[in-house]
Amino acid sequence: MGQDEHHGENHGRCLESLIEVFLYIDGQLDEKRSSEIDYHLQHCSKCYGRVEFEKLLRGYVQKKSREEGPSPSLSAKINNIFQSK
Repeated sequence: MGQDEHHGENHGRCLESLIEVFLYIDGQLDEKRSSEIDYHLQHCSKCYGRVEFEKLLRGYVQKKSREEGPSPSLSAKINNIFQSK
């Protein structure tokens, strides 16, 4: 991975939203945007670390969910968060 250098319009700013990070991790962005983010991650250790952290966190949560399943109180809290936005 390179230094924290930013090149061009799409690479001069860091990943703009957590939603975009999630879409990237889930493979839900179009090929052009996904390629732009790939390039950015090769040159920005801050964003690379953020994406890697989110991947690890998701893997951990998925593993724990399979082992234990979500509690009813957790499901209610998550639903309340999304309904309040």
